[in-house]
This record gives sequence, structure tokens and C-alpha cells, in this order.
Amino acid sequence: MLVFFSVDQIIPFVVKQKTGRMTFSGIYILTVILIFVGEGQAQQFFRSTSDSIKYRKTVIAISDTLFNNPRADTYELTRLAESYIVKDIPRFKKGYYAFYNDLMQSNRPDTIRHIGLYNLRIRRIPRQVFKCKNLTELDISGCKIRRLPNALNDLKRLEILVINKSKLRRLKIDVSENNSIKELDLAYNNLKKIPIDLIKLKSMEYLNISGNKVKRIPKFLSDCEKLTAINLSFNRVRDNDLELTTNLHIRSLNLSHNKLTDIPFTLSSFSNLEELSLSYNKIKIFRTKLGTNGYRY
Repeated sequence: MLVFFSVDQIIPFVVKQKTGRMTFSGIYILTVILIFVGEGQAQQFFRSTSDSIKYRKTVIAISDTLFNNPRADTYELTRLAESYIVKDIPRFKKGYYAFYNDLMQSNRPDTIRHIGLYNLRIRRIPRQVFKCKNLTELDISGCKIRRLPNALNDLKRLEILVINKSKLRRLKIDVSENNSIKELDLAYNNLKKIPIDLIKLKSMEYLNISGNKVKRIPKFLSDCEKLTAINLSFNRVRDNDLELTTNLHIRSLNLSHNKLTDIPFTLSSFSNLEELSLSYNKIKIFRTKLGTNGYRY
């Protein structure tokens, strides 16, 4: 039996050269052992056995890299390792999610607040989900669901919706208008466009669409009045592809790991912006656009 540690559990062991009397090499050996042996640790879901093997090899590669150079940049490898996992549930959250069998066997669906349906060959959200009237989080990662039904509006307390690593190319949202969902996570899919149906989520505050193939950031996101944070890292956005040129509500915008060569908008148009990530792009000259005041170098 193989027991895998999540990357965030392993790295803290590795990045420190000494912890008390333990040397760095000792920590390295311990880290490798912990990949194979352990009990009661994180519960992880993979799409396939091959993905679990790739994950293990990538984690070992991270350990090898840090063993040779403790200051090495392993961010790309860490992201790669994460991409192989459909869901990583830490030990302290054991029992936090109701899985498929729990959902189907429950006599009290009103007591279920968090549902995790991982890596299932289902194309529709099970009807039993809509009986969970106090549901606050629905995670359907790794499934084949491509359409969100109008019945989601019956879940008045649903705030978090996660559809990661599902090979999504399109997402159809059939709801006329939704006023409960605050966080939508569509990371690690195959989306080339941000679904226009997102404007139906009137209470959406956070959008994570990292790790897709998105090239354009559409203007309609300006109409999402409660949207304060967008994660668009690891996509294919270029300078002229940012149609979203103003939004007075956005406070955090992550555009790292794209194909930008300049800041493609005027910062003064985002007056409440507090955090802007542009790392790992192709920006050679940093210049801040200040609206009618021109450029500041």
C-alpha cells in the first residue's frame, strides 16, 4: 500500500537544512520514506493509477532538486504534482466531506453541508444533492458534468462550487440567476474561453480559472459587481487579449504564468486593486500606466 503526502506536507521538511539535530540529508531520507510509508495522513483522489505514479515521481523530483539546491525554484514541479491530484483532503478534514456513498445512504440530507463527488463517471449532479438544503460547498471535481442545472437555485446556502480537473471545454449554466454562489473554482480544465454564463452568478466574489487555455479575458467580467478576486494564472493571455479594461471592485488579480510583455491595462482603472501578480511572464520593462498622466517608468 502506498501512502502519499501532499506537496505542502513534504516541502516544509525539505526546505530546512536543519531541524534541531537532524541534518538536511536525514530530512531528505525521511521525506522519501514518508512518501511510501505512513498512516492516517491525507486522503487523495487520482484519476488513475498512472496519475498517482506520476505524482509520486514528481514529489521525489522535488526532493531531489531541493537536496541538491535548497534554494531551488520548485514552483513548476509543485504545480505539476498538484495537477495529478483530483482532490487532496488533509487529515484534519477527515469526515468533512460527504462522499457519493454517504450522500446516497443518508437519511438526513439536511445535515450535510459539504459534498465531495470525486472522479466519478457521472454526467449530471445526483438528485440527492438537491435535498441537502443546508449545503454550503459542492465539489464535483474529476467528473463528467458539463452542465449546471437550474435546481442549483434551490440550494439557498450554497456558496462554494468546485469543478477542478474535469477536462472541461465548455460549461453551460442553466440557472436564470443565482444569488448564493460566492466562489467558483474551475482550475485545471481545458477551457479556452471564460464561460459567459458566469454573469448569472450575481454574488460571485472569487473566480479561479487557473491552469486552463484561456486567451482572452472578456469584458463581461466588468458586469460582475461583487467580483473581487480573479486567478488567471497558467493560461495563455497576451497583451491585446485583455478586454477587461476596468473594474472598480477587483482587489486581487493573478496573471502570473501567461504570455504578457507589458501591463495591458491602466492601473488607475482598477482603483481598488491591492494585489497584482505578473510573475513568470515576458515583461522586460516594467512601466505603470496612470491613465491620462501617461507612463511612469
